[in-house]
Amino acid sequence: MALTTRVLTASVAVTLALTAAACSDDDNSENGGSDNGGSANGTDLTFEEWQAASTAVCEEYEPRVEELGASLPEPTSLAEFTEWVDAQTELNDEYLDAVRAVGVPVERSDEVAQLYQDLTAAQGLLGEVRDAAAAEDEEAFLALSEDVEQRNDDLSQAAVELGVPACE
Repeated sequence: MALTTRVLTASVAVTLALTAAACSDDDNSENGGSDNGGSANGTDLTFEEWQAASTAVCEEYEPRVEELGASLPEPTSLAEFTEWVDAQTELNDEYLDAVRAVGVPVERSDEVAQLYQDLTAAQGLLGEVRDAAAAEDEEAFLALSEDVEQRNDDLSQAAVELGVPACE
């Protein structure tokens, strides 16, 4: 099965964007917060502190993500796409852990918690795209890639609206 370069390139871009937008966790207790907000060290986290901390994490990891992505050959097949995603898993996991450590602010905690939940869902969907590629299921790969791309657009907009464009 042949993939069009455009679709595969879009999926690669989506993978990079989701890695970049990986400021996520759907369970506030795992990131040190509580349902009403809080930081990893148990203190109340203001929204401005959350913005600054999230931005700092994204600014630290963005260059590393871009460098790793640039060092890997662009995938031209489903099998290569699977290998490409696998090569980035360790850095992506590290990035997610750093963001989770930020916590949830007291103010706008519902919005931030929703962003975390949506990002976690998008990351899970990316895993499904990877699995479809590994199974060489082009139809599922294309359909899931489109869903991931739309979710990424929505998440990027949410990051900007929450004042963390570095995480876009």
